[in-house]
Amino acid sequence: MRDVDPAELAAIQAGTVVARTLISLTVKDRLTGNPVPLGFWMDAGPGAFNVINPRTGATEARSFIGDALISVGEIPLISDISVREVEVVLAAIDDDVQEAVRTYDVRNAPIEIHRVYLDPVTMLQVAPARCRFLGQVDTAPIETAAEGGASTVTLSCTSTTQELRRKNPDVASHESQILRSSTDDFYRDTGVAGDWTLFWGKKQAKVKQT
Repeated sequence: MRDVDPAELAAIQAGTVVARTLISLTVKDRLTGNPVPLGFWMDAGPGAFNVINPRTGATEARSFIGDALISVGEIPLISDISVREVEVVLAAIDDDVQEAVRTYDVRNAPIEIHRVYLDPVTMLQVAPARCRFLGQVDTAPIETAAEGGASTVTLSCTSTTQELRRKNPDVASHESQILRSSTDDFYRDTGVAGDWTLFWGKKQAKVKQT
């Protein structure tokens, strides 16, 4: 069950709000490797909104670019560790989108998708926007349309729950253990311990019968 702000819930039940989608990306500068935050929202013109950071729970003020976000795929609302996949479509003709995918590196970029509810008269948000999807960008192909068509950039995104399903190829061995700590000898004798016979707390090598 998702937590909903009381003011937001009351406005939704009264039918006095309009919903908009916000996209927050953290791309990487190709020259310096520094993270660069970018935001897009599904409406015209620039927007500034308060959103709840899903990683910290803190409310943050963020800026969003308009006229570039075309669509966001359906987001499965589930409570298990299943990996969710969402497609975000941006207008390739937009200068800010071009900068995001060409000037910066969008591969594996962290992405957050928020939904904000606005008063239809004032267009002010009713409550801080809550995150509906947290993940990373897998691929971002630029699709060039035929003459008269609209070129797009489709961000294929997967949820962060995929990290919980990664397998660790490491094995229990002395060689692996000392990579973590050079003085950790816990697994030093695991390869030969089965050949030992203990007498009064002392170890002696087993005599193998021929």
